Amino acid sequence: MGEARLRVEGVHADEMILDGLTSALHDDLRALSTVVVRRADSGPAPANSKSGPATSISDLLVTGLGPAVVLGVYRTIVAYLNRAKARSVTWIQDGREVTLTALSDSAQQKVIEQLAAQEPREKPQD
Repeated sequence: MGEARLRVEGVHADEMILDGLTSALHDDLRALSTVVVRRADSGPAPANSKSGPATSISDLLVTGLGPAVVLGVYRTIVAYLNRAKARSVTWIQDGREVTLTALSDSAQQKVIEQLAAQEPREKPQD
């Protein structure tokens, strides 16, 4: 299963507002119960992360990402962006970054396909 860093960006957001926006996304993702999500400032950065030590209040670490889970996480982020005052959420995984904003359905499908393609397929057990 994969691991990713999600970085929340707000419009003219000070530290307190960014903390609140990040907490709201954290709560939304925890409600999925298919992934483990925690504040990035509570531990080390994911392996292969470009950004080094995890200290930003606007970063979340999400673990348990597999091809079947990515769509639910993505939809949760888009729903969050449609109602929150966050400008975007950047998905950072294995040195790649994808910035998510509220997108049209066709654009959403392309992003989902890109994210799912990044996850290695689990090998069937004999």
